[in-house]
Amino acid sequence: MDKTIEQVRRYPVFLNSTLASMNTFLLIWMGQVVSILGSSMTGFALGVWIFQYTGSAFSFALILLFNMLPKALVAPFAGILADRHDRRKIMIYTDLSAGFATIILIILFTVGELSTWHIYLLTAVNAAASAFQGPAFSASVTQLVPKAQYGRANGLQQLGEGISQVIAPVLAGTLIGVFGLMSLLLIDMLTFLFAVIILLVVRFPRIPQTHQRKPELSGTWYSELEQGAKFLFSRQGLLGLMLVFTMVNFFVGAAEAVLTPMVLSFTSPENLGLIMTTGGFGMLAGSILMSLYGGGQRKIYAVFGAYAFLGVAVFLAGLRPSVLLVSTAVFLAFFALPTVMGASQAIFQTKVAPKIQGRVFGLRIFLNTLSFALAFLLGGFLAETFFEPLMSEGDLLAGSVGQIIGTGPGRGMGLMFLLMGVLSIISALSAFAHPRIRRVEIELPDID
Repeated sequence: MDKTIEQVRRYPVFLNSTLASMNTFLLIWMGQVVSILGSSMTGFALGVWIFQYTGSAFSFALILLFNMLPKALVAPFAGILADRHDRRKIMIYTDLSAGFATIILIILFTVGELSTWHIYLLTAVNAAASAFQGPAFSASVTQLVPKAQYGRANGLQQLGEGISQVIAPVLAGTLIGVFGLMSLLLIDMLTFLFAVIILLVVRFPRIPQTHQRKPELSGTWYSELEQGAKFLFSRQGLLGLMLVFTMVNFFVGAAEAVLTPMVLSFTSPENLGLIMTTGGFGMLAGSILMSLYGGGQRKIYAVFGAYAFLGVAVFLAGLRPSVLLVSTAVFLAFFALPTVMGASQAIFQTKVAPKIQGRVFGLRIFLNTLSFALAFLLGGFLAETFFEPLMSEGDLLAGSVGQIIGTGPGRGMGLMFLLMGVLSIISALSAFAHPRIRRVEIELPDID
């Protein structure tokens, strides 16, 4: 009892020392959160503008493609740059590039020449800039944060995404309704400027030397990509963990691809907005939790525990056409995501030498983004051509599975949610049963 009281008394001291050791990271993180918020608001507003301008759902969906494909294509090379050059400067240049794209949008909108292909092209530029910044920021965590705080730092990064997901749609919807698209573009420009000013002020410490052999930069892109791949293939635990998350993104992405049409099959767009906002609050809550406890001592348990929890939530979302049930399931799924992503990222940051982190993180972003893109492409196609017909009145599964989840429009997509949830749970349990993955924190040495 006395020991517990003493720990409580000492907690503020511990918290202050933790924050003091993360001052530079927290300052950069604040700038990035503001920048992400501005970009998310602009992305939301441009999507609304395109749909209102064209009236085409396909034209709207193309934004997702142009926002995702450049990330997948650029990420491996972005990782090499993050290992070759000053990561702070890379972040400055990428913010400036994204800001320059926004300036072009402002000019085109002002002179009345803005069209959909301009938005697609400049969205691709922003996505490519984001792909360069991702590995640089992730790899810089090991320069800016003590090893014991990697989990909390990654939790804060997820928290920034959660804040954006909750605030951006509401704020952007209000501003575009009152002041128009130009107000969002100007705010986005200011948020980029804010992030760049912070990066110009701070300084990154030198990359620490490790006892591991320093990876040589051969000067060729292919050779350096090969070095990152060889590093992973020589460490089965890390490679397995990366492949597991490629599967996570595919299963979750396939469900996410049909979430909107599934919900709209039984309720209104207003309720869809409520469900998505609930998901944002779930991510916010999960990010706060992750930033406070950091994933614990054995982060691999947090990773796969949260992953299985995520699978259960996806399964629940497909059970019945209920706004309350789907809202609860989406909240739980987004609540689990920050722990899944943040704790796994902390493991990589602890086990991968700083000199090669950019390449490894670039490959990870490449696989994750590619699996999401594939899931988005296949999810809608499979729902429309295979799963929906299966759950039609009087069709093959109507008298069996249909008795549990219902039949008719949207229930085939509900069946997809059930399947993706089960596959997520199975992959989590199977991966955790693999000794190389389960013992990755024990068998691989930490970077000094």
